[in-house]
Amino acid sequence: MAVQYKPLAAMSVNEGLERENAENLKWYAKLLGGNKKIIRKPELIDFIAGHLQGGRLREVWTRLDDIEQAAVAEAIYSKNLRFDETRFKAKYGQLPSFGSERNYYGAHEKHGPTLARLLLSREGIPGALAERLKEFVPQPAPAQIKVSASEPDDEVAENAKNESDKLMMVEMEQAALRDLKVLLRLIKEGRLRVSDKTGYPPGSSMKLIESALYGGDFYSSSARFGKDADKVGPMKPFAWPLLLQAAKLAVKEDSRLKLTKAGAKAFVVPAHETLRLIWKQWLGFSGFDELRRIDAIKGQHGKGRMSLTAVSGRRETICRALRDCPVDEWIDVDEFFRFMQARNYYFYVSRDPWGLYIADAHYCSLGYEGSHDWEILQGRYILCRLFEYAATLGIVDVAYDSPVNARDDYDKLWGTDELWFLSRYDGLWEFRLTKLGAYCLGLSTEYSPKPITEKASFTVMPSLRLMVSGGLSPDEESVLESFAERTAENEWQFSLVRTLKTIEAGHDLKMLSDFLQERDEQPLPETVAGFFRNATDRARAIKNQGNASLIECADAMLAERIANLKAVKGYCLRAGDRHLVVRANREQHFRQELEKLGYILS
Repeated sequence: MAVQYKPLAAMSVNEGLERENAENLKWYAKLLGGNKKIIRKPELIDFIAGHLQGGRLREVWTRLDDIEQAAVAEAIYSKNLRFDETRFKAKYGQLPSFGSERNYYGAHEKHGPTLARLLLSREGIPGALAERLKEFVPQPAPAQIKVSASEPDDEVAENAKNESDKLMMVEMEQAALRDLKVLLRLIKEGRLRVSDKTGYPPGSSMKLIESALYGGDFYSSSARFGKDADKVGPMKPFAWPLLLQAAKLAVKEDSRLKLTKAGAKAFVVPAHETLRLIWKQWLGFSGFDELRRIDAIKGQHGKGRMSLTAVSGRRETICRALRDCPVDEWIDVDEFFRFMQARNYYFYVSRDPWGLYIADAHYCSLGYEGSHDWEILQGRYILCRLFEYAATLGIVDVAYDSPVNARDDYDKLWGTDELWFLSRYDGLWEFRLTKLGAYCLGLSTEYSPKPITEKASFTVMPSLRLMVSGGLSPDEESVLESFAERTAENEWQFSLVRTLKTIEAGHDLKMLSDFLQERDEQPLPETVAGFFRNATDRARAIKNQGNASLIECADAMLAERIANLKAVKGYCLRAGDRHLVVRANREQHFRQELEKLGYILS
């Protein structure tokens, strides 16, 4: 019994063979050319152990085919010295043949376990045998991810079941850089509401966000999907408020989002640095589980909640896999699933999926065999993570189609007959790691945003009107919105209020002036320079000196007496006949001086 529980790493070859039944040992002895007269188990073990050392072991190894040798190699170089069937099949596309077990009642003269099973038992390889094999068996190369051979917009979605001819390809890097500032501005203006309980944005806020985002949302922005878009629901408009709260750039206040000091500072910090901060903070944010976005999977708030794993571990595992992806290369999501398993980037959404179900907790539980396969739970979680969060932050570009009937891996699950899709993310086919993504993942230490392409030319009028010729890039439009309001399709009007808010956020007006001059062939009118000077003066005219208390005195004589005290007049000001204003940081000292006069502040 002691041998049975001994760790594999500390187990000798003989101890490993002790776990085999006598019939299997007889078969192995036969494969190794043993005498049929050897029938006692100790003698069989000694005979076989003699062949599992030195040159004899190398000879046994050479009798294995390539796939069997690969299986043994993977096991001896694994941490637990065991054969991982799922990972091996994901890496090599097939499994080795281990033959069939033999026993006293069912043994057949012509069938039995293979030599691969001798080296690699079901329980794993004894540590002593693994060390002998490492002397001549090379360590297997790590699994590599395969990139797509062609651009998604040039290929037909041959596997799609819908009628769409081509995938929708969306580049997210520039969009995320622009959208971040747009969301911050909406929050600063107090226009975004969220639920007091969940922090989720209501429908009205998500519609506002969608209308402000560059290109809108993934589905409703494209008429090509027709009614399918209505079935999907919002994605980017849902993600942004959560991401900003997770990064502590915004907080709930009276059912609205309000910028924190860090959020206000984000206006002047380069957008890519803020996006990296958001991505990093989201990794450890425990206030939301992306699995909740898979609406079809029930039980997450009931019995199944207790078995869900920590979101931080899942997110970090996916990040590790993303770091192995080449930049600017398209990768099929199913290939990404295969790669994660082959590279041992394992994680589990639930430790016990019996508490999760589709339609009915009893008949449609995901605990049944085949109901919690990788693609169902881990796969859907990955799709959500990539599509709704990584893409929203510009970490990846995406190529997608309608999710309706896009995947058939859930068709046989109970309770799915009337589902259009298992998740709104089922339409994601491929993704591409961006340069911004490489920066956020720590693959590069520097990031240079693509320069603003000067697609438009401006004519700046003395009347503070601006005429635009040509199409505006997202970056140009974002800069214009910081100091002007659109009055027509190609016409903008300078706004003092917007300019003051831009100064308040820390922006340099010289940058705005240079931005205009680079796009206008004529020198800027003097009225424009005057507008910026006036805005600068107004921004400096009034300063917030901090909080203060308003003190009311019984009469004007007492107020005058206190205000003229030498100890307090430096930070105590008259406010009308009977009132005084005292700075908050000196209030305690003010109270002490009052006590000396025989008064208290009630």
